[in-house]
Amino acid sequence: MRILFTFLVFTSICFLNQAQTKSQKVTYLNQHFYEISGKDSENRAFQQVENEIQNGEKLVLIFDLENRLIAQVKKSFNETEKFNQEIRDHFDTQNNLKNQTLKNLDNGRYLTSFYEKGEKKGQVIYLGDQSFTLWRESPESEKLKNRDDFKPGLDMERLQELFAQNLQYPISARRLGQSGTVQIALLISETGELKEIEPANAYGMNKELVKEALRVIQLYDGPFFPALDLQGNPIEAWMYVPVRFKLG
Repeated sequence: MRILFTFLVFTSICFLNQAQTKSQKVTYLNQHFYEISGKDSENRAFQQVENEIQNGEKLVLIFDLENRLIAQVKKSFNETEKFNQEIRDHFDTQNNLKNQTLKNLDNGRYLTSFYEKGEKKGQVIYLGDQSFTLWRESPESEKLKNRDDFKPGLDMERLQELFAQNLQYPISARRLGQSGTVQIALLISETGELKEIEPANAYGMNKELVKEALRVIQLYDGPFFPALDLQGNPIEAWMYVPVRFKLG
């Protein structure tokens, strides 16, 4: 079956250690892994080093404030299957692999594997159209679900209705030709309550777009669904809702 659309091919990609770096860019990130101003020391949580390799591939390394490698991202074009792909690894503070996400950047489908002490303990595959297969502890427990419950969630149908009925394009932003996607971060408690809400990528984004995105998201009063850990227990975690503003 091509449902996995060659997820396995992802694993065959090699980024040669000896490959020549064409350029390097260093930026600072907030707790949500979005870029912030280099002068914003208050919200600085990570440092990102982006390397463009000679063959067009990109390798991004993300370090915490103690200079420990927290994540690495490898981006390239899959010559065999003809799509753009990303491999993202996240590590704990002891440099143990926590999870790995293999993503098709052209259609948004992905596979995430979760690890404990070097052993794979869970997996989620996004098949498209809000359809997911997940398992914990054993592949035999795999289930088909309508959301990735390793992450927090909400009623997307209700939220889309709120967007359709309430979202407005700020006049000032339209006049300036400003557009983009505002990522709104929501911290959901283990009991399914909204604890915090803030823009994740405000830096470089038009302030009126950010303000409007926050206004509409705050109209949503639930329900929220907590993330579940590898044992299926609810945990507190951040989720992200994109609010798109497109000139037409």
